[in-house]
Amino acid sequence: MLPTLPEADVANIQVVPLDFREDVNRARAGKSKGWLRLLAQEVRRQRFQWEGLKLVGTAQWDLKDYDGARQSWDSIREVYPADIKANLALGNI
Repeated sequence: MLPTLPEADVANIQVVPLDFREDVNRARAGKSKGWLRLLAQEVRRQRFQWEGLKLVGTAQWDLKDYDGARQSWDSIREVYPADIKANLALGNI
């Protein structure tokens, strides 16, 4: 009915819950690579999983957990092969 209406970008409308963001920030502050890997597994099949994985992947990169970061970004790239953040992150690992 609205042919000129652009399709919504999922990244702009999917909100990562505050408690998940806080968990990622606590894990980063505590330098807990294992906790971040656990969060990467827990976020799967959530409606905010892709944006949540981006947060976890960035935190893993910051803690130099390159294997964990690669797994997180690879998961995103499997579904969104043209995702710029995922491709740049994987290019740097």
